[in-house]
Amino acid sequence: MTLRLSAGAPVLVLITLTLVMLSVASRVACAISKDSLSAAAAECSESLSTQRIGVYKVVQIWSDNTGCKFHIEGGLIDSIGLAYLPDGALYLGNPRCDGDIGYQEFDGD
Repeated sequence: MTLRLSAGAPVLVLITLTLVMLSVASRVACAISKDSLSAAAAECSESLSTQRIGVYKVVQIWSDNTGCKFHIEGGLIDSIGLAYLPDGALYLGNPRCDGDIGYQEFDGD
């Protein structure tokens, strides 16, 4: 019995790594939360209180001249979030200086 469990461990590791590399958890979370996030982005009422929008724990909502931004709980070192930017981001990539926000396109509407 122990040999069978040991033989299955590498398979589980490979499956887990594949799911992480394909961002399956992020895509599922976004798909589940899409309607709630769309409604919150349309309203974009600024808030500093923690709230749940879909499956995301949002700690801040703010707007600027580019769209609506959601600071969500998570990230190992850097803060992370989602943004609704109707005209797209000014640029894609890492933050260019302290206090700047870096954007990556998320494929999933």
